[in-house]
Amino acid sequence: YMVGLVLEWLLERGGVTEMQKINEAKSALLYDFLDQSQFFIGTVAKEDRSLMNIPFVAPTEELNAKFDIQQNYMKLVKFNEYRHNLKIVKYEEKYKEQYIKIHSVDRYWIAEKVINALDKFNVFLALNDDEVIGYIDVSSSFETNEPYDLFVLEKYRNKGYGKALLSEAIKANFPKQMDLTVDIDNESGKHLYEQLGFIRDSIKDSVCIHLNLN
Repeated sequence: YMVGLVLEWLLERGGVTEMQKINEAKSALLYDFLDQSQFFIGTVAKEDRSLMNIPFVAPTEELNAKFDIQQNYMKLVKFNEYRHNLKIVKYEEKYKEQYIKIHSVDRYWIAEKVINALDKFNVFLALNDDEVIGYIDVSSSFETNEPYDLFVLEKYRNKGYGKALLSEAIKANFPKQMDLTVDIDNESGKHLYEQLGFIRDSIKDSVCIHLNLN
């Protein structure tokens, strides 16, 4: 069905021949700029130029963009369930106030937004007696889901709560896939994910580009 809609859209705009002309015009805008630029240098001979990939560089290595990895992409390959005696429960309304109190506020999916979208999330809470001491928010509406937030109060860290929360979330997500991103300097987080069966896929790492135009 979707392929049919795309083909109809193409035909309405003149078909493949017209799309070729449009793509040639778009790429020509950038190639013309590079050919006239006193700064950037195209790296491909005119007869070999692509309409899609248009590589170019600055005149010196110092001015070229630097790519720094900011986050590692990890995907779940083989789930190693964490067996524990800790109290991990699915979110319930009676824990709402405590959940909101400890939830991160420096992100888009703050506690109130997650609560209003529970059809799109699995939320698990770590309890000490009946006190909420940690939580994990995981998307649930996709074929491949991901943890949006994992948090444990400082005094309860290194006691297995983080691992238990993620383990329960993975079980609830089955048979769907799960992946995540983790800051490159978060060694404890990467170790936790590896223990449960996540491995790094460097092709999908998130990078930051630094370009000096001075």
